[in-house]
Amino acid sequence: MNASLPAGASSAACTPFQKVLPTILKMVCLRSQAVRLVGFGLAATVALSAAPVQAQVGFAPAQTFGVGTTPRGLAIGDLDGDGRIDIVTANIGNNTLSALLGGGDGTFGDLQNYPVGSSPRAATLADLNGDGDLDAITANGGSGNLSVLRGNGDGTFAAAVNYPVNGTFPAAVAAGDLDGDGDLDLVSTNRYSENISLLSNNGNGTFGAPRNLVLPPGPSSVVIVDLDEDSDPDLVVGNLFSANVSVLLNNGNGTFAAPRNYAAASGTSAVGMGDLDGDGDLDLTAVNRFADNVSVMLGNGNGTFGATRNFAVGDYPVALAIGDLDENGDLDLVTANRRDAGNVSVLPGNGSGGFTAALTFATGGDGATGVEAGDFDGDGDLDLAVANGFASNVGVLINTGDGVVLPVIDSITPRRGPVGTEVTITGTGFTGTTAVTFGGASAAFTVISGTQITAIVPAGATSGPIAVTTPAGTATSARRFRVTS
Repeated sequence: MNASLPAGASSAACTPFQKVLPTILKMVCLRSQAVRLVGFGLAATVALSAAPVQAQVGFAPAQTFGVGTTPRGLAIGDLDGDGRIDIVTANIGNNTLSALLGGGDGTFGDLQNYPVGSSPRAATLADLNGDGDLDAITANGGSGNLSVLRGNGDGTFAAAVNYPVNGTFPAAVAAGDLDGDGDLDLVSTNRYSENISLLSNNGNGTFGAPRNLVLPPGPSSVVIVDLDEDSDPDLVVGNLFSANVSVLLNNGNGTFAAPRNYAAASGTSAVGMGDLDGDGDLDLTAVNRFADNVSVMLGNGNGTFGATRNFAVGDYPVALAIGDLDENGDLDLVTANRRDAGNVSVLPGNGSGGFTAALTFATGGDGATGVEAGDFDGDGDLDLAVANGFASNVGVLINTGDGVVLPVIDSITPRRGPVGTEVTITGTGFTGTTAVTFGGASAAFTVISGTQITAIVPAGATSGPIAVTTPAGTATSARRFRVTS
């Protein structure tokens, strides 16, 4: 769905400006420049102001809340107008949409389940009929349709109305005003028919017949966002069986130019957009389930993107969230890893479009299939909600802001030398280093930064690995340092 600051809104404001944007409220107080942030099927333009640097990521142990059987998709928003973030999940095991109302303190209750189409793979929230209440939409892979559930404004939904997509296995859905008429339209990605379906809103939350656009094999995720700054929403689609991402620029009337494809890696399952390098242009992120990594392509500001760089995450990542988890003004990435033993990977951003090594956090259940970032306890930090498919629950990870970053040694230079040689150790997590040893002998050292240490080969050192110890643990170099005479 597309949203922007209301006319006349102050760039210094740090309060919610639409119920539909809870996932990015924490972003409103981060940088002094205007930054556009997109993810989770949302698009927004917000103004960000300066914030203190706090380069730590940490979460309390996950709290879990039961939902329907085998949740596969997850979305967040304020369903009942109380200013607190609520959660919905799409559950393939019993063909339902679950709604959990937030207590504003990181807890969730009042579970309600609503029948939808067969094998719902994804859910999103949007105000489709313009009444100010969020409606729910699920993409139903088994029945080949979209279920639309009108929100009543009190956290409940009316019975689902189903709309065919004229495609096979709709795997994702997003909402946005594609034709500029002021109503939110729908886009579904149809994984096995190599197309996407566009459903135009009739102006009252009902939808006309689908129009289809051909794409590479396996379209499985979609984001609606203005990539070329012409005020028309464009489409970004991740193609599972093609290892690429398709970008379709809007012609200004709800029709689209031919897709331009950008290489990602094997099994592109989810896509997201955000300004990862702080230049004011949206950058593209793709999660690749077969390659166990995330592809990042920096945006040029005109709807095109630069070269792909890949960053390793956990086993079989299938979902993505973007947000500043450590409050340092840079966007971080989160992946839900379906085959790992119930965890997410967090890639801390460095502000230039790169990321440090992934951190792992348990989610309270196996089979993580969806993830969203939002301030669930009202303390100003972004927390995480994760759909745990095999556990049939949602794990909520409350941001503690005091995360422990384990040290990692990437390289040592030089790799040989006599006692007294200065050695540069490069890696991550070096802040607060308490000891450096060469073959067990303690060395004098200087912490240059969190990623670099210089150390002097001590008397009594023997050839072997170099170890760096911090309060979080000890890292040992993969390569030996050879002490020469």
